[in-house]
Amino acid sequence: MKKTIPWAITWFMALMLVFSFNSWGQGTLFYTNFTVSENWTPNSSATSYDTRMYDEESWNLTGESTIRDNVDTYDGSDHVFRNRGDFTVTNTEAVSDITGFNIFIRNWSVTTDRDVLISLNGGTDWENIGTIDQDWFANDDDFFPFSYDFDAGAESFDANDLQVIIEGDDSNSSRMRIGGFEVFGEI
Repeated sequence: MKKTIPWAITWFMALMLVFSFNSWGQGTLFYTNFTVSENWTPNSSATSYDTRMYDEESWNLTGESTIRDNVDTYDGSDHVFRNRGDFTVTNTEAVSDITGFNIFIRNWSVTTDRDVLISLNGGTDWENIGTIDQDWFANDDDFFPFSYDFDAGAESFDANDLQVIIEGDDSNSSRMRIGGFEVFGEI
């Protein structure tokens, strides 16, 4: 009688090893929920709409017509962007092995369409990757991730090449809260 069990076990173990290596390399490369007060510019919780920026590691997040809000925050943070104008995410340093990102958003009073655009070459060319409107939110009480995955897999970008804009119109009909930003990829 021919012994096939050891051969089958060897092939099974080799196959499992290949699948294990393929799935181990994915994870969160960067995450922020805007908790570091010193990273905000201006560093105040003014109650009037103005330009607000948050810088952390290799990322700049800028909200035009924004309040640095401390109501209905996300994931244990003390602050969110309460935004009604353009909201922009930009890499400020070279970044590597990115496969996608999430922007965590909660409805405040979005009744107009807010297009989401991406540029992979520093703002020269733009592609519409989605629209956020009243129907995009499952409810008004939770944050939901706007998720994007790069079709080609892992991507690397020079400083300021990756830009994402959620367009706004500075009116109260496009207000939303942005509570976090996550970049995922190969680690």
